Amino acid sequence: MLGASNLARGHHAIAEYIRNAMGTRCIGFYFALGPGRGYRVAGGIMSHSYSPIETCGILESVERKTQGKIGLKVLVTDIGNDIMYGISGGELIDCLNGVFQRLENMGADICVSPISVWLEKELDPVKFYFLRTLFYPRSSETYRGTIDAISAVNLYIKNEAKTRVTVIEGLDTFFGLDRIHYDCLKSGLAWRLIAQSLLSGASGNKMRPIRISQIIKSYQTHYRQLIVNDYLSWGTRGSNYF
Repeated sequence: MLGASNLARGHHAIAEYIRNAMGTRCIGFYFALGPGRGYRVAGGIMSHSYSPIETCGILESVERKTQGKIGLKVLVTDIGNDIMYGISGGELIDCLNGVFQRLENMGADICVSPISVWLEKELDPVKFYFLRTLFYPRSSETYRGTIDAISAVNLYIKNEAKTRVTVIEGLDTFFGLDRIHYDCLKSGLAWRLIAQSLLSGASGNKMRPIRISQIIKSYQTHYRQLIVNDYLSWGTRGSNYF
């Protein structure tokens, strides 16, 4: 699973959910995630920076460990941080295209969530500069340039890439006030929709709702890892984190 802040908060919940849905099958998970993480360039939050997903080593590791096996499912989500770090829409598309190609070569089924349609079509300059100051205080990206880049990336995902990937639609419904992060109370519905896309075509147990208690537990585990492993550098997350 590849992503940034939303995936970081919810990955424990969706992993548990998929395990339960698939019953006794042997399932392994690999994660490249973290608040503010980019696909092409390093990014993070406050004093901590994560390596680019494109070159962090997860693709090489998954290729080695899944060689000759079937059933590889990949989630590509939380796309867009790179734009606020100065990466153009064209550069981000080139990065995504390369990632998709490598995953295709592994025989993976790829599920992708576009950048929020609200950010693309309804975000006004005042809200843009507020969000930029709040989440990307060092960014100098302009409103017009950012909207154009988001539009280009979403167009690529929805049109050029949809012959190769499954596009997960409808996630905008679950965003909170900032229209970037899932609302905690709606997060379970978002991750259930994503899980359904990942498990499409796979036989498993009946998929039940993700309970709010599972989401809270996932958030708690994330923030503990963020503080202890990432900020304080005490211990490591595990060999399946990149």
